[in-house]
Amino acid sequence: MRRGIDPVHDILMIVEYPVGFEKVPVWVAIRRLNCGLWRSTLRVARIRRMPTNDTIKTSLRLPKPLHAELERVADAAGLTINAEMILRLQRDPRADHAEAIINEIRRRDEAIIDGLTRQIAVMRTALDRADDVLGRVAAAMSQVSAESEAAPLKRDVEYARELIGAVSTHR
Repeated sequence: MRRGIDPVHDILMIVEYPVGFEKVPVWVAIRRLNCGLWRSTLRVARIRRMPTNDTIKTSLRLPKPLHAELERVADAAGLTINAEMILRLQRDPRADHAEAIINEIRRRDEAIIDGLTRQIAVMRTALDRADDVLGRVAAAMSQVSAESEAAPLKRDVEYARELIGAVSTHR
């Protein structure tokens, strides 16, 4: 029993004539070409693998638009319709779905990061403005004595400015 593919015996030559086509092994095609048995009526010659023992021949009904799409894509890729169908069946559709999910997560992450960046910028602007206002209030309260009724308010203003300063150092 042979192992692997023998290109002389395992490859079929599909020869298309104006009235039909014929499948012959490559060695037969070479012999006919050398003997001049093919006339100028030969239009197209394509090569494909001969089915192996682990393949099954089956018939399938397809909608015409799907068949036309398969034919168009297969011709563009230089494949037979059968090869295109096998490629599509072997491709894991979950891989495409997983990639779409990952891309959607990335897009959402970028939108969240962009929104948070804008919110942080607004908060920093508000903190800068609050620090400016509290700085003017602290300057106005500089004459308040430690024993007056406004002394606790002066301490709160100074504490708030310290907090703003601490937050501003972590930008």
